[in-house]
Amino acid sequence: MSACKLASMESLCCELRERVAAIRAGSTVDVFADVDGKCLRGAKCFDGRVLFIGHGAALLTRKELFGPQAVRDGVAVRMLQRPWGSHPPLPKELRPYLFPQNLPSIVCVRVLDPQPGDSVLDMCAAPGGKTTHIAAMLGGKGLLVAVDRSQTRLSRARDNLVAWGLDKDVRLVAADASDENIREKVGGPFDKVLVDAPCSALGQRPALRVTAKLADVQSFPALQRAILSNAVGLVRLGGVLVYSTCTITTAENEDQVAWLLEHFDCLELEQQSPHMSNCHGLPVPGLHSEQQRRLQRFGFIAGEGVADDTIGFFLAKLRKKALGEKDSVHRDDAE
Repeated sequence: MSACKLASMESLCCELRERVAAIRAGSTVDVFADVDGKCLRGAKCFDGRVLFIGHGAALLTRKELFGPQAVRDGVAVRMLQRPWGSHPPLPKELRPYLFPQNLPSIVCVRVLDPQPGDSVLDMCAAPGGKTTHIAAMLGGKGLLVAVDRSQTRLSRARDNLVAWGLDKDVRLVAADASDENIREKVGGPFDKVLVDAPCSALGQRPALRVTAKLADVQSFPALQRAILSNAVGLVRLGGVLVYSTCTITTAENEDQVAWLLEHFDCLELEQQSPHMSNCHGLPVPGLHSEQQRRLQRFGFIAGEGVADDTIGFFLAKLRKKALGEKDSVHRDDAE
């Protein structure tokens, strides 16, 4: 590195240290995101990339922010101005009455369409947003079993259910949905099964950076297929299986649907309701055009519409046909 660059960096670091040292409660501060994760406690200098988030008012002093007894929890800066406008969090006074949920997640549960009296299995339930929505739609009438392999994450689902007075209506099971013996723990068969599968989460936003490695992304399809294989066996004849992810790769979305239809003759791809305009699946081998139209994609679509301004999300609805029942849509009719 040249002497000029070193001098410039040292000058910038000195300026930053002086500005941080001057922070008082009530001071106006600029807020930046540490894109590369290089801002470490106690560091004398910083050479990572940053992204301007906005202006705010410090609620703590420099010592309270960075000292030996630094405050670990709570709000350090109250945002005053953001480049993209103001989107305040849900006020605590409204939390007993409103449950924040993104549009694709709402549509996902509506596509599943749990009705009072149904038996429902949520195979990858934590942190519990969709589970809570399902329980509310069942209204205490029916059966809802919610599964997750992580007891810690499952406790978050329980907290959501308790907050809404729905914990008595849901059976929580700590188990691995990919385990071939999962039926011993959950029972069944069920009228409706939701597989909101573990995925690469490339559709989640806002996200300043993606830390997933290619090998990590490529590991998910096998896990998803193991869970889906179990799910097919847990759906009763005539029942519904909804598959969803919060990622945008075809390997985890359309390819999985094509794999299901190829390996399980009992399954038929169903039309979804609600189905958002200009929001269908991408072309992949094994799916014809009518089947693509029966899928839903959010946040990664050519064209304009409400579904563009969401997280990346994928939805498929399949029905388990009765023995001897034929598909309602044939390839020759769809082309």
